[in-house]
Amino acid sequence: MPYQRDFECRLRVGVVGVGSHCYRNILPTLTYLPMELVAIADPQFELAERTARQYGVAAYESAEAMYASEDLDGVILAVSGRLHPILSIEAFARGLHVWMEKPPALSVADVDEMIRARGALVGVVGYKKVFMPATVKALELMAMEAMQPLRSISGVYRSVCRRSMSRRTETRRWRVTGWRTPVTPCLFSLR
Repeated sequence: MPYQRDFECRLRVGVVGVGSHCYRNILPTLTYLPMELVAIADPQFELAERTARQYGVAAYESAEAMYASEDLDGVILAVSGRLHPILSIEAFARGLHVWMEKPPALSVADVDEMIRARGALVGVVGYKKVFMPATVKALELMAMEAMQPLRSISGVYRSVCRRSMSRRTETRRWRVTGWRTPVTPCLFSLR
């Protein structure tokens, strides 16, 4: 498995949103990727500063300020899906590639707008799942001749519902999955 130090060429990236999910799940994955973390932006500036100090990078209070001040190749959006359309379209307009967590948006219309804005740039959804060592290994195994003809694969992992989530949402999720505890399905593309 390669590590960041093994790559001669690295993409210069900024991260927007450094809450607990990003801190626990996104930032550690950079160890395995040809990416150089250059800057962090978060409206909770104190949090951005503390995290930026830890990683030895610049801190900004907004994505706009980070884009204006840094020479970036791309940006990782680790924020709510409702912010993805605005932030990704803004990043695409500045010529930046975008990696974001799921969901890409809260409506099909927003996703269509993001795709139009992307042009020839890269836009990736499900950043941490795409690049996790387990996903890379699963793709390697699926490519083996002994595994053919493989038509589909799905994985299910338990996820935690916050107490603030409405009972209706929890019930709907349970009914769809048939589980008594919330579960999030993960579908893997075979292409």
